[in-house]
Amino acid sequence: MRTIPDSIHQLINKSNQTINDVDWFIPHSANMRLIEPLCEKLEFLKLFKY
Repeated sequence: MRTIPDSIHQLINKSNQTINDVDWFIPHSANMRLIEPLCEKLEFLKLFKY
């Protein structure tokens, strides 16, 4: 979990983008307990609540 936000930031930076340029973030996990903290660390707006 700790390396995922760093990896995402590296990928975004390599593509000369910012997190604000990302419209959708679709993690491969069915576990909201993993997805929510990841989105918080990335400062990604959570649009859906389950």
